[in-house]
Amino acid sequence: MTPFEFHTGLEVTEKLTGKGEKLYEMDCPFCQKESHFHFFETTQFGCKVCGTSGNVYDFIQAIYKQSLQDLGDLHKQRSLPERALSGIRFNRLNRTFILPTYKMGKMNNLYKTGDNLRLMGTPTLTTTLYNWDEVSEQEVWLCEGQWDRCAATAIIGTTNPVTPIGIPGATSFKESWCGALRDKDVVLIFDNDEAGEKGLEKTVKIIEESATKPRSLKKVVWPAGLIKGFDLRDFYIEYGKSSFKTLQALIKPIDNPQAVRITTESVLEDYSCDSYSKALDHFETAFHTTSDMRATLAAVMASIYSIKIPGEQLWFKIVGPPGCGKTRIAKAISGSPWVVPKSTFTGLFSGWVDNNEEDPGLIPQIADRTLIVKDADALLRQPNIEKIMSELRDFYDKDSSIQYRTRKAYEYRNIKSTIIICGTQVLRRADQSFLGERFLTLELDVTPADQEAISQKMMQRSMEVAMGGAKDPETTIMSAMKGWINHLRERKLDTSITPEFQQEIIRLCSLTALLRTTVDRDFKRKIVSPPVPELPTRLIGQMVTATLALGAVFGVNAPSHETYNVVQKILRDTINPRSIRYKICDYLSQKPKTDVDTLVGELNIPKTSINEEIDDLLELNIIKYDKVLSHRPGNRRYVFTLVDNVASPMRDLM
Repeated sequence: MTPFEFHTGLEVTEKLTGKGEKLYEMDCPFCQKESHFHFFETTQFGCKVCGTSGNVYDFIQAIYKQSLQDLGDLHKQRSLPERALSGIRFNRLNRTFILPTYKMGKMNNLYKTGDNLRLMGTPTLTTTLYNWDEVSEQEVWLCEGQWDRCAATAIIGTTNPVTPIGIPGATSFKESWCGALRDKDVVLIFDNDEAGEKGLEKTVKIIEESATKPRSLKKVVWPAGLIKGFDLRDFYIEYGKSSFKTLQALIKPIDNPQAVRITTESVLEDYSCDSYSKALDHFETAFHTTSDMRATLAAVMASIYSIKIPGEQLWFKIVGPPGCGKTRIAKAISGSPWVVPKSTFTGLFSGWVDNNEEDPGLIPQIADRTLIVKDADALLRQPNIEKIMSELRDFYDKDSSIQYRTRKAYEYRNIKSTIIICGTQVLRRADQSFLGERFLTLELDVTPADQEAISQKMMQRSMEVAMGGAKDPETTIMSAMKGWINHLRERKLDTSITPEFQQEIIRLCSLTALLRTTVDRDFKRKIVSPPVPELPTRLIGQMVTATLALGAVFGVNAPSHETYNVVQKILRDTINPRSIRYKICDYLSQKPKTDVDTLVGELNIPKTSINEEIDDLLELNIIKYDKVLSHRPGNRRYVFTLVDNVASPMRDLM
């Protein structure tokens, strides 16, 4: 059914234009002229007599405007005061009650009543909240359905500062609606039935996974013994004018810290934290901090600062097992207004169409900021992962454009934003065609000694917090990081790179580019196409950016020992020190002229895997071989050595 039939009940005749397009004709619902109202499949309409025309949004506004404000005895049918039904009108054309919904002041749907006053939205238009007010009170009640929202209006009255919002159905809440709850004190009110329980659970989960979160989250817990389906309207009918006061006793906190956003406004800035060393001190008081964590935290700070530096961007994937510190780092910096934290996401662009010109995509949120994704493993499980990564590769170059079939189009020019994704070793195994070569890698290794120290530190901190001897330090850490990042972003770029360090960057980047080049072979190990080593130009640009940004982080005007260590770690981890290739090259850099049997014994890697990697290394001219006498008289064996331009930087990288 078209929107025009849906809101008029008038009979429609289908015709063809001279161009072969489908044209629909019916009586005009505005001037009543017979067969003079026309519309197309594109939902464009017009009347040749009264001149009313436009799109579907113009149509629903015109229908609403001409409808009656006199609702008869509807308030008696609903057992609600007339003021609670404000905005509802009566459509004489099909004898239904109609209710408009708005987003930021613009009508984006028109609902009508069906059997038992059940509400149905306009065909072709997206289901929406009832209502997304442009300005709302600090406390928001999220109710199940429009009639419960009307009951909430009656309960709240005219003196209590609360905004009621309704969702179309118990399990219909969408992530895109979280914006209506941003930084608000939210109370979830669902019906006392199975659908209400499922709707509550789903809504909390969506809020938990969204980057846009409320300041606090509570729910109405209905008393035991109520009839199945008992709702907010039933509550108002029972308690009347005392409903608001009585309901307060039923509102209970939802114990789910991940569903509540500690906003950048609510995290007080620690102005005294004006150096990286001070920020690190705060971090280390709460967590056992490994050398990998220190270097990674410095690199993350460099990524945040690097947005100010023209040139290549610093995008990182942080890899490590659960409990290694990835989440701690992500949480520590999430209080900064320069950081946008997300659990995961479904893409950078959005073609969502409503009556709002605001860009609903992710790019406006992260422009000139750092996006940190704490669960990239979940990101890689998205069904549209190839599309997401394609968008990221395109966005890396700072210019992106996209157009949807809805004719929505967006262009982004010279927008810088750094991206950090955190995950387990699955990020290592992800196809490079997904991640491309834009992301550098940082690995958080955890030794058995580190595991013990981490456990002891957590035990000590948990006991102190539980016994009231100390407060949870995470808010303090976020406050310190917020202050430090604000100081960091204000620093001027005052770092230069010495010629010696420039040459070192070129050597190490050339090695990294060579060692991460793959050899394309078929299942029979035959080369499909000759391997062409990656040019190190992008890596060099990224390391120049990293060196300059690290200078700002460490407060030095020339590369320091700390800077060199972080640059080394980035390149070493980008190659992947866990790979067979790296282990072979590492061993040969220290002990040249080694045969396969020795490598198998020393590295504890199967001989087949060693032989396959040796073949690739020979193909890439990374190693060379010599024939020498075997231990058995008369026999010869092959020994392998790194070529000179690989051996020297490989030793430096260690």
